[in-house]
Amino acid sequence: MPNWIRIDNDQVVETTDSDPKGRFHPDLKWIKAAVSVQAGMVKQADGSFAFPDPAPENIIAVGQLPA
Repeated sequence: MPNWIRIDNDQVVETTDSDPKGRFHPDLKWIKAAVSVQAGMVKQADGSFAFPDPAPENIIAVGQLPA
């Protein structure tokens, strides 16, 4: 089943598994992508998509988890 994604500033902001043609405002640009691409992923330099690394302040070091 095909997957269409809408990208804003290299980030996937919306996905649909139904052809978006005629269902959305024509100014919204959709492209076909692998079904594994999800909202929140970022387009990489090689054209692939991946989730961004968490911000350093959101990383909890091993052994520092609350009890």
